Amino acid sequence: MDIIALHRQGMSMRAIARKLGVHRDTVKKYIKGGAMPRYAKSARRHSMS
Repeated sequence: MDIIALHRQGMSMRAIARKLGVHRDTVKKYIKGGAMPRYAKSARRHSMS
């Protein structure tokens, strides 16, 4: 969400990456894709005992 907001304010992809501490390709992916990252919950693992 920060990436999109900073891009709308006119910051360059390189400046956004530097500010947020992520790779430029990551910034590009979210600007081009327009979608927020989705995290899937992993299935619970049962103990073997």
